[in-house]
Amino acid sequence: KADRKNHKVLFSDILYVESLKDYIKIHTKDKRFTVKNTMTAFESELPSKDFVRIHRSYVVNLNSITAYTAHDIEINSIEIPIGISYKRKVFERLN
Repeated sequence: KADRKNHKVLFSDILYVESLKDYIKIHTKDKRFTVKNTMTAFESELPSKDFVRIHRSYVVNLNSITAYTAHDIEINSIEIPIGISYKRKVFERLN
């Protein structure tokens, strides 16, 4: 639910999710949706085989990653930082 409407968003269309305090911003291939929800609650609804939390403020779709380094993940031309406490788990999932 965003902008007073219910939107159907497929998991495969989600590129990444960004936390904004009590809200999250869902970035899809075509649009962005701002939803009143916590990152923890939304993350629990995502399929864990396709999504991984890489930072306190970001969850990414593993299938959308175009490149990565030891410090960030790139989705198309957007660079998203990898949090220090998430590095080990992220690289276990990427390798």
